Amino acid sequence: MIPGVGAFGDGMENAGPFRERLVDAAADGTPILGICLGMQMLLTSSEEADHAGQGEVRGLDLVPGRNVRFRGDRKVPHMGWNELSVERDHPLVTGVEVDDGASEARRDDGAASGAQGTEDAAAGGPVDGGSVDGGYAYFVHSYYAEPEEPNAVVATTDYGVEFPAIVADESGNVMGTQFHPEKSGETGLRLLRNFVDICASR
Repeated sequence: MIPGVGAFGDGMENAGPFRERLVDAAADGTPILGICLGMQMLLTSSEEADHAGQGEVRGLDLVPGRNVRFRGDRKVPHMGWNELSVERDHPLVTGVEVDDGASEARRDDGAASGAQGTEDAAAGGPVDGGSVDGGYAYFVHSYYAEPEEPNAVVATTDYGVEFPAIVADESGNVMGTQFHPEKSGETGLRLLRNFVDICASR
């Protein structure tokens, strides 16, 4: 697991001694989960290092792409609860509803609806206990990922622009969440339980 709060350049500097080990682990099929800055570090590079005057700072390049800053008139950083929309199936979002036209149900515990999640979020956070699709997660970030491959996007969120909330590499064992699952109520707990299950299955 690669947690992180802070700047991309500092994060990569701190990860420097472990870069080779992380890349080898990913190649060996070891499950890796990046959280917030940790997810951004999975990508190839970030505008943040450029904006900080650090020049080109190389990410882990486990999910090819670049992190870019929010533009437009929305307040930055993006901070608070926001809704998740699952774009494709992945073990990290097991038990969710994927909107594939038929709204195929993949829940396994009778989760509450997205509308209920909205009410719960307004009351201070989601307590739906199941579905990640339409669930709410807690974000704190100024930059977001732009993966090179569209299929790297597992779930999205909208903040003036639709951006990846969950990404995964082609093999599926390297994954990241832009939000903080540990601060995201039942939605976050579901994802963390799923990650534990992924680790146990390897």
